[in-house]
Amino acid sequence: MKSRYKVSANLKHSRVNAGFWTPTRIIFATVYGILFLVSGAYTFSFAASFAASFISESTTVFPTSLPWIESESECNYTNKNHHSRVWLDGKCWDYEHGKDF
Repeated sequence: MKSRYKVSANLKHSRVNAGFWTPTRIIFATVYGILFLVSGAYTFSFAASFAASFISESTTVFPTSLPWIESESECNYTNKNHHSRVWLDGKCWDYEHGKDF
């Protein structure tokens, strides 16, 4: 009976000394670490492309003809305030508007 007690005590002692990093925990930690790195890289690339789209959209110019300005003199007169209007091909073109104008 004494030997049985020693065996079970030795098993308990070996489990305690196994430490935190068991093979199963190492595998889970590795998998979660890889998932964390991949999802972080994906999030960063998404955020960078999102920010780049705002930067490029704000600096891109889309020329627009202004149909309510019908003469070159009127186009030149209104150009004093905007400095981006040009009379070309019988129309007054404005170069300061975005694509949604």
